[in-house]
Amino acid sequence: MQPIDYFRRQAKNLLQDLQTRKLDPDRGRFVYAPRFFDIDALILSFLIQRSE
Repeated sequence: MQPIDYFRRQAKNLLQDLQTRKLDPDRGRFVYAPRFFDIDALILSFLIQRSE
């Protein structure tokens, strides 16, 4: 498998996981049901790095 094919597949998988979001009215935030990635960890790590 070529590197570009690997990253293309990873991007598609990440997009599929991001599209699983649903608004939880009780908690007032989005909830994810991912298959491939830990979306919450990715979002939290981005927010932590962004605030530094």
